[in-house]
Amino acid sequence: MKKIILRSVAGLTALLAVALLGFYFLYYPKHYSAREFEQLKEIAYAAEMLRVSGIRGPARRDYLADAIWNLDPDQVRVYPSGVIIRLRGFFSFESGLYIPSPEVAANIDRRNMPIYKHLQDGVYSYKVEG
Repeated sequence: MKKIILRSVAGLTALLAVALLGFYFLYYPKHYSAREFEQLKEIAYAAEMLRVSGIRGPARRDYLADAIWNLDPDQVRVYPSGVIIRLRGFFSFESGLYIPSPEVAANIDRRNMPIYKHLQDGVYSYKVEG
């Protein structure tokens, strides 16, 4: 009887470990690097066009330029302060690219905010953890 219980506990522990590893690799937010993207200038340009277009909130896929569409984002949100391209997320965890307006970019650079990491051409990686 004790062997059966021990095997069940070991099995549940292994299952939990696999589930946690899966969550970490699939959903846990991470900062991206510039090497992961081939078209950062095109992404920045497309995001700026979205920002000045007057679209606000979540953008429908048919409004996205190919440079953004090809990233296969979970969601693209447009605000006067910038464009958020969510590439990975689960509940309150998310990460992706942020293309801020020039005014906001200057503020981010001056404050050295750890949530953002400057990649290049006005594109930042962002990471939110819970």
